[in-house]
Amino acid sequence: MSAYRSSQFSNSSSGKSGWGSGSNSVLPLTNGGGSGSSRGAGKGHEEQSLRLLESQNDDSVERLHSKIASLKHISVQIHDDVSNQNRLLDDMSASMDSVANRVKGSLNRLKVVLATPHNRHMVYMIAGALLFFFILMLWSRSGPSPDT
Repeated sequence: MSAYRSSQFSNSSSGKSGWGSGSNSVLPLTNGGGSGSSRGAGKGHEEQSLRLLESQNDDSVERLHSKIASLKHISVQIHDDVSNQNRLLDDMSASMDSVANRVKGSLNRLKVVLATPHNRHMVYMIAGALLFFFILMLWSRSGPSPDT
């Protein structure tokens, strides 16, 4: 008989037997003649190993829980941000629709004004004056730069 055995087959009373226990560590066996004291020491070692594994599992579960909580917090923040952005986009869309309706109304009034020959002459004079002032403004801004 070998001096070592796998601990995965060792604890059948706890419901963990065979390959399902998940531990592949090897525990040393004593070379005694089968006395009760060597079995008790082996069980104590097995129980200590199981407590260690249970503690490691608990730590892993706690880390996993904290990571999940962090991901949940991030996903809630993303949801809130997306909802806020959707509300802003809806507001902007309504504003743009309002502006489009106003521009359409202004163009319709301009068509009416341009339909009459006398009014058309007045519109061309106003457009020319605006163009003249625009060119004058650009020319004054592009003047010589002051030397420092």
